[in-house]
Amino acid sequence: MVFTNVPGSTVCIMSALDNGESYHEIHENVSYTTFYYVPESYNVTITKHNYIPYTKDPDAIYLQNETISGNRYIYGNYFYAGENVTTQKPQGPVVIQNGANVIFDAENDVSLEGGFEVLAGGYLEVK
Repeated sequence: MVFTNVPGSTVCIMSALDNGESYHEIHENVSYTTFYYVPESYNVTITKHNYIPYTKDPDAIYLQNETISGNRYIYGNYFYAGENVTTQKPQGPVVIQNGANVIFDAENDVSLEGGFEVLAGGYLEVK
């Protein structure tokens, strides 16, 4: 549940790992609202005319059992990537494919564990 404390707000929640491609939902004209089936890593943005937007980025990003292709920009406080970094997902490697362009923009630490691989022709930048 999201409480805005300001009536008439717009709340957007989107998946953080793919910039809203797999999950993106907006609730308009609310002071509180509930979202269902939200992914583990998500961003929240609350807006209203004449107010400064509020954005909450995920505290921790866990990448596990995932193949990444295409372009991805992922922002968070902490990053953990590898084949066994969380119990919330099935174990498996993280592979950045040939031709993928991935940016991890971390406020704090990035931990690349065993089972993390960037294939030849793939690109990873850690900020």
